[in-house]
Amino acid sequence: MCNLEIKEKFGTFIGADGAKKFIRPLTSNWVITVAIPIIWVLTGICLACSWYYPFLLLTAKFLHNYDYNLFDVTKAMFQDDYYLFGVLVGMFCIIMPAIKHLSVAWVWIFDQKVRSLERNLEISRAIGKWAMLDVFTMSYSIFSLISDQIIPGCVVLNGLWFMIAYLVLNYTLDILTTVWVERIVGVALGEVAPNASYLNP
Repeated sequence: MCNLEIKEKFGTFIGADGAKKFIRPLTSNWVITVAIPIIWVLTGICLACSWYYPFLLLTAKFLHNYDYNLFDVTKAMFQDDYYLFGVLVGMFCIIMPAIKHLSVAWVWIFDQKVRSLERNLEISRAIGKWAMLDVFTMSYSIFSLISDQIIPGCVVLNGLWFMIAYLVLNYTLDILTTVWVERIVGVALGEVAPNASYLNP
């Protein structure tokens, strides 16, 4: 264990005896303090828009001329008695991404003991594995490229672009969270040598 001293203004609190360590990653660096909230808010906005805005319009004469967002798709599956698919879309494309997004905020914002922070980061990662809006987006993107051969009259709408924007921002947020929080935990536990420029930019 290293006796690491970090100024209180950076949001990291470490007891002199090494037994009590509290960390708030969001305030450990002024760049992170500015960048993470912006990226997190933009990610949340794109996630909400990907749910709300239609991503598919059916124009074929033998089909209803409807546009669909994720809520519409989930509802339509239940109405057509495809309950399993409705649950899968609702759970993995709506509920789990929302929980995962909130879990990232939990990792960054609150004062936590080092081990608790480490555990919460792992929990956030585990939740992220079940947030499968990225799988849905990729599948739908491939479908949109060959839809004329399968179901003529399918038109891609703006909802898809919000999904793609969400994925880009979400992966950026994941990378920053993993790299930065792991670094902070490593320094606090003495597993990584502290760097003055890293702690006090």
